[in-house]
Amino acid sequence: MEQRLHEILMDGEQVRWTGRPSPFKLMQCPERNTFFVTWLLSGAAILLALLYLLPTLNSDQRGGADWFIMLVVVAFLPAMLSLRPLMDKLCLEKNTIYAITDRRVIALVKDDLMYIPLDQKPAVSVEGRDRDCGNLCFGEAVGCGSGNSRSNAVLGIRESSSQNDMLGMLFYHVSHPEQLLRYVASVSYTHLRAHETLA
Repeated sequence: MEQRLHEILMDGEQVRWTGRPSPFKLMQCPERNTFFVTWLLSGAAILLALLYLLPTLNSDQRGGADWFIMLVVVAFLPAMLSLRPLMDKLCLEKNTIYAITDRRVIALVKDDLMYIPLDQKPAVSVEGRDRDCGNLCFGEAVGCGSGNSRSNAVLGIRESSSQNDMLGMLFYHVSHPEQLLRYVASVSYTHLRAHETLA
């Protein structure tokens, strides 16, 4: 077990399964159409900024460095929106660990801990199928649609009063998600039975 996962476990909490997102291609993701729209709008915004700033560059006494800085500031947001899918892909494939314990489903994305306790009996479903991979959705991430899947995997659906406890989250592009879905159901049932026995 990875050290950073071991560090976030509660006393007595036992890991039943760990995994990572399988490598994926952005151009095969269900939300690829939103990438094209974002890139198109970002390109248009940068082009409009250039068309507005270039004529004033010749007529104004400001130096080229000032105009370059203004162009960078104007282009920053469209550039970040365009690069976001690539940064998310890198983050998910390289810096994300998923775990199912006897108490919670956990996602560690970079250093951000997200979890849903199994005693909340979260809704669970498989969405965004891609051959033998898919997204395992929990809680309010169920039925959110493919356009939000990457965001929900990286950020989760948060309750405003809680930093780590999520209303919804998903395991992005995991291998054999149907098997994992059955496994989550069995772990959740075992946890529920144990909780009822203690009560």
